Amino acid sequence: MSDSLSTFEYQDIDENLGIALTHQLSYDELKQQLAQALIPLLQHNTQRLFAYLYRIDVAESKVKDIIFDPDVAEKLADLILQKLIEKTYWRNKYSSNSNNDAY
Repeated sequence: MSDSLSTFEYQDIDENLGIALTHQLSYDELKQQLAQALIPLLQHNTQRLFAYLYRIDVAESKVKDIIFDPDVAEKLADLILQKLIEKTYWRNKYSSNSNNDAY
């Protein structure tokens, strides 16, 4: 699985978390920017954060495992990015398969 996000996932982060991201960021740079943006949500708007995590389908058990960790923002950013990368992978896989299928 490639460690890259599609334009769709960048837009998802932009729209739902209010983070203006540059598409040329490395994974680590992207994770750091996302982690910095998650800190205010963790401190002041957990309802919005948890709604977003639910919507992109980050496993609740994984969130529970890290929620009290001192590096929770960075670890949440990693979970979010991994989920979005996974979605990109499957979206690309099925869109290319559906183009090759003859009916």
